[in-house]
Amino acid sequence: MARFHVVSPLFSLSLRLLDYFFQGSSKEPLLRDLPRSPLSRLGNRRGTSFSLISKRALQQASAGARCARSAQFRNPTVFFILSPQGRCRDFYKNHPTPLLLNVPPRFPYITTRGSHSPTNKTYRMTITTPPRASSPSSGFGTRAVHAGSEHDPSTGAVIPAISLSTTFAQTAVGQPVGEYEYSRSSNPNRKNFEDMVAALENAKHALAFSSGSATTAVILQSLASGSHVISVSDVYGGTHRYFTQVAKAHGVKVTFTPEIEVDIREHITPATKLVWIETPSNPTLRLVDIRAVATAAHEHGIMVVVDNTFLSPYIQNPLDHGADIVVHSVTKYINGHSDVVMGVAAFNSEELFKRLSFLQNAIGAIPSAFDSWLAHRGAKTLHLRAREATTNATAVGHALEASPHVIAVNYPGLDSHPHRAIAKKQHRNGMGGGMLSFRIRGGHAAAERFCQLTRIFTLAESLGGVESLCEVPSSMTHAGIPKEQREAVGVFDDLVRLSCGVEDAEDLKNDVLQALERAVAETSNGNGTNGVNGH
Repeated sequence: MARFHVVSPLFSLSLRLLDYFFQGSSKEPLLRDLPRSPLSRLGNRRGTSFSLISKRALQQASAGARCARSAQFRNPTVFFILSPQGRCRDFYKNHPTPLLLNVPPRFPYITTRGSHSPTNKTYRMTITTPPRASSPSSGFGTRAVHAGSEHDPSTGAVIPAISLSTTFAQTAVGQPVGEYEYSRSSNPNRKNFEDMVAALENAKHALAFSSGSATTAVILQSLASGSHVISVSDVYGGTHRYFTQVAKAHGVKVTFTPEIEVDIREHITPATKLVWIETPSNPTLRLVDIRAVATAAHEHGIMVVVDNTFLSPYIQNPLDHGADIVVHSVTKYINGHSDVVMGVAAFNSEELFKRLSFLQNAIGAIPSAFDSWLAHRGAKTLHLRAREATTNATAVGHALEASPHVIAVNYPGLDSHPHRAIAKKQHRNGMGGGMLSFRIRGGHAAAERFCQLTRIFTLAESLGGVESLCEVPSSMTHAGIPKEQREAVGVFDDLVRLSCGVEDAEDLKNDVLQALERAVAETSNGNGTNGVNGH
């Protein structure tokens, strides 16, 4: 399994894991009592810390307690790697992709006080992390139009054709004509779309799924039973439903926290494998400092996933801020025309690509060729739509903030937003995006009436399309979350969520103001003070 080459006090170390360590479980043999060095930081792709235990010390344990299934050694001074809890590190055992570890050849070791034995040596090691995709050579708009859109070599068509075939011919057994065999495994239109998303998110890989919820499900399915996830509290209702009802059923526990940057370390356990962030959050538009959370998570070898649906790749690129995976409901801004249900995940790790593409194929939650083609077409104008939506949301946000009928406005494009500094750091040009929410005076009745009285905004779920939408989260997208949990994160009954489309800003602003006036007047006897500020 492991091979170390130790040369002198100034040494070089090369380790290739030829098979991933056993999946963590309650039956896993523990080696807590073996003599070991102090913790050494292994700066791997997830920043895990390990102890080093010498071969001699390991031999003191019973054969059943040893982590390695096989090993080849060049030198008797060798070490096994164990987690701080004394367990073999639980990498995904079904994907035996080698993981290469390198230490600079002139990096000194540190000897602990009182002994120079191998057991008491602590080495600072680094694991080569998967590099992020190379910096784009062209601007976002150029990539949006051209990425994944090669001209057809036989016809010269500048837009790829829709490939509806479910299977592809082979010249001999196991030798397909091209790179495709069966459309569940891969399809030309899906591949084109995935290439485009990877280019827009500055990623090496992207995988498309049949919905945003399917994307979430596949990522959670990649975790072993007994794993622990930390999530922001105010997540999309469908994500909350999956975390609390489906993931729980296959043994994954989720802890929700409203202030993840502040208390993430308090919630980390030996079983924690994933941190889930929505920034901005749905529907309260809270922001999370991705870099701060990723730094804390990676210190413990924990992967970070960011749901970037509310902003789109044009406004924010989470991988550039330290996230391991970025996910989108393609249904929203990426497609942008309210005619496709899809999801996508983008990342840089080769290990993740092999693991998630295996699950993509095995579970089969894939988009159709036609949906992939439509989403690819829609994304070509993403930069134009995202800019216009931001302009419109900013105008509406200022109008709402000035209205006496509004308790609070949640929009990261306003200077009054408590996380405005994060927006300036993480968002393109400090843009706020096209989503905002506000609390209306008059309670739930006024919120419902507002959505009925708008003339341009349509009362409907979803977001991110060219048309403007409005909804009441407490009764619609977040109705499945218990009221006390909703209100703890600012999702009150009087909260209205707006998705600003690409209509004229002045028309949208006037529509909101007239609906406000009428809704509050008609429900003037209602209670409009059910909680604290909506931020």
